[in-house]
Amino acid sequence: MHSHSLKRVPVWASAGVACALLLWYCSRGARGVATFVTSPGTPTRPGNRQCEYGSLPGRWIGSPGVLGAEQLAAAPPRWQTIDPRCQLATLLDSIVAAGIGTCGRKSGGDDSEQPHRILMLGDSVDRTVVRDVCHAAAGLNPPQRAVDGQACMEQWVGDDEWACRLPGAVFAVQPFWGVSPLGPYNRNRTGAARQRIQKALAKFPKSFGAAPDLAVIGALLWDLARWKIIDPDGIMASDQLPSELLLEWMGNMEDLLKLLRAGVPSTTMLAVHTLPFPRLAAKPSAAGSLAHGTITRHAHVAQLNAAMRHLAGVHGYQVLDLEVMTSQFHQAGQYLADNTHPAPWLSRAVANILLNMAREVPLRADNQAAPRRLLLSRSSRLYHRLRHRQLLQSALPSPR
Repeated sequence: MHSHSLKRVPVWASAGVACALLLWYCSRGARGVATFVTSPGTPTRPGNRQCEYGSLPGRWIGSPGVLGAEQLAAAPPRWQTIDPRCQLATLLDSIVAAGIGTCGRKSGGDDSEQPHRILMLGDSVDRTVVRDVCHAAAGLNPPQRAVDGQACMEQWVGDDEWACRLPGAVFAVQPFWGVSPLGPYNRNRTGAARQRIQKALAKFPKSFGAAPDLAVIGALLWDLARWKIIDPDGIMASDQLPSELLLEWMGNMEDLLKLLRAGVPSTTMLAVHTLPFPRLAAKPSAAGSLAHGTITRHAHVAQLNAAMRHLAGVHGYQVLDLEVMTSQFHQAGQYLADNTHPAPWLSRAVANILLNMAREVPLRADNQAAPRRLLLSRSSRLYHRLRHRQLLQSALPSPR
């Protein structure tokens, strides 16, 4: 038998263990769920938890991955989180039903009565989500995009900005066509993202009675298209986006995330969304290009989404991960209406998640100073910022 002597544990090791235990305690039950002390009248659930629906993992009820597009349209699946403490409510159905016959427009009253105000900053993917919801409220079942063009939607800023008013919610879209401040942009459109977002943030309270409860900014397929326009042979020649190109995109998107956070009240919930994979060509080439103008590659979309998730972690945004939601289907044609835009049933699933996220705002407003939440948030954000700094530094040339 060997005798073992007890060794003195260094002070730094004890401190490290204590910090680890503290972080573990703060994060118990908080992977997507944060504990709050709530005031009367706010929406609560067991344990007084706020649910981060935008970041919680989930699944489609049933087995929709094996169904065809027509079957999915006739019997839409329902997305549900896997956390039993944070189950998504079917909020959209009742809101849409209340708007049928009026195109979602209120016959009178003040917009300040509307509890859920959602601002979507993105491109035609975001506009399609809002349009499909508004068409459902118009009684077009299933929604038909060919009827009256932008039926039941109203312009709230300019020619490209559309909104859908429902009796219990407002969905408003402010499009932008790439994060680059210089362009070129889709179809030679004008107006950089920064100016478009600032315009929307200034106009939103005037149009809808208050600042948005939830603001969501999306990754853009048109950023990938822009890169092909600039370098059609170089970009499409590889499965990997050039590091300098992706880092440039991250820097520009990061500026927009900071701009958005600074431009809304602290009670506004902030989120990003990733891109669903577009439809691949019927006979994909070795390059794996997309059918929609062959503007990018499958791998490029995955890289852009990964960069978006990273930035969300750095800046404390929730992630509505459309890539993950749609990855459970065998073919893009099951969840897309064309080559790039979501099918109406997917639009409604996304809108329902957004409504559930917006419903959490009263909890957020009443409990922003909760010590445990603050410590957890700072710890997580510090980690992501350190990783972000390391990433940027690794891209710089080493000194000689």
